[in-house]
Amino acid sequence: GYTALELKNGGFVARQLKAVGFTAEELKVNGFSAEELRDGTFTAAELKPLQYSVTELRDAGFAAPELKEHFALESLKEAYSPTELKGAGYSASEMRKASFSASDMKMAGYVPTEMRSAGYTASAMRDASISAKKLRIAGYTATELLDAGVGVEALKAAGYSAKEQRDAGRSVDELAGIGYQLSDLRTAGFSAHELQGVGFGAEELRAAGTSLAELTGAGASVADLKAAGISAIGLKAEGISLAEMKSVGYSVKELKAAGFTPLELHDADFKAHELTSAGYTAKELKEGGYSSAAELREAGCMVRELKEGGFVAKELKKGGYTAADLIAGGFVPKSLMEGGFSASEMTTAGLSAGELRAAGFSAEALRLIGL
Repeated sequence: GYTALELKNGGFVARQLKAVGFTAEELKVNGFSAEELRDGTFTAAELKPLQYSVTELRDAGFAAPELKEHFALESLKEAYSPTELKGAGYSASEMRKASFSASDMKMAGYVPTEMRSAGYTASAMRDASISAKKLRIAGYTATELLDAGVGVEALKAAGYSAKEQRDAGRSVDELAGIGYQLSDLRTAGFSAHELQGVGFGAEELRAAGTSLAELTGAGASVADLKAAGISAIGLKAEGISLAEMKSVGYSVKELKAAGFTPLELHDADFKAHELTSAGYTAKELKEGGYSSAAELREAGCMVRELKEGGFVAKELKKGGYTAADLIAGGFVPKSLMEGGFSASEMTTAGLSAGELRAAGFSAEALRLIGL
C-alpha cells in the first residue's frame, strides 16, 4: 500500500487519510502540519500527545475553549489573551492564580466585584486605573483604599460616607475640611466636643439634633445654649443655675415657665415689676419675699390684688397708697382707721361723717376736722 507521505504528495488531505485509518501520529511524521490535522477533524485530545506546543495549536486554529481540558491555564496564557481565556470560561480566581494582573483582568472584561472576590487588592486595582467609585461598589472598604494611597477627597467623591472614613481612621478635622456636612459628621459618630473643636457652634449642633446633655457635656456656655434655642426649662433640668440663666438674659416669663418660684427670683435680685409682668400674683410675690407695698405699687399692683394677697391697710398706707385707693380696692372704713389713716384723709377720700363714726372715730375727732 501507499504511505501517508505518498498519498499526501498525491493530493490526499488529512481528512481523507484519517477516514482510511491513518493516525494523527502517522500523519505528523509524514509532514502534515497541526493546521492540516485540525482541518482533518483531529481533536486537541488527539494532537496533544504529539508534543505540539500551545502556540502551534493556536496557530492551527484551535480556540482556547478547545484546549482548556487538555492544558493548564499557565500554559494557555502563553498563547491566548486574557480576553480569550475569559471567553473560555476561566473564573477571576483561576486567572489570579495564574498570575494575571488586575490590568489584564480589566482588559479581559472582568468586573471589579469578580476581581475583589478573586483576591485582588485595592492597591492592585488602583494600579489598573479602576476608579474609587467602582471599587466602592465592588465592596472595597475605605480603609483598603486609604491603605492603597487613595486620598480622603477621592473617597468622598466616590461616595464613601463620613462614618466609613472615620472608621478608617480619618479625623474630624480632615473630614470637615473636605466638605462633609454637620449631619454627616454627626452620623459618623463624632462627639459634640469634637464638632465644636472644628468650628460648629451650639446653635448649629442643636439644629442638627444634638441633645442638650451632649452640648453641656461638650462645654457649651449658657450663652451658647440660649443662642441655640434651649429653653430655661431644659437648662433647669440640666442643673444650670438661676443666676447663670439670668446672666445671659432669660426673661422672668421664661424662668417662671421653668418652674422657678418668686422666692428664688427674689433671691436672684429680680425686681417686683419683672415678676408682675410675667404674670405672678401679688399673693405669690408677698409669699416670695416681696413684702414692700411701695415696691409693689411701683410695679403696678392694684390695691385689690394686694388685699387678696394678704396685705393690710397699714402696709399699704406705708407703701404710699391713699385712702381713696384702699376704698376703691375694697377696704372698709374701719380697716382704714385701724391702718392709721386719719379722719381728714378718709374725708378727702369721700367718706361721710356717718361712715367715719361707724369706723370708730370719736365725735371730738370729727369736730376737729369740722364735721
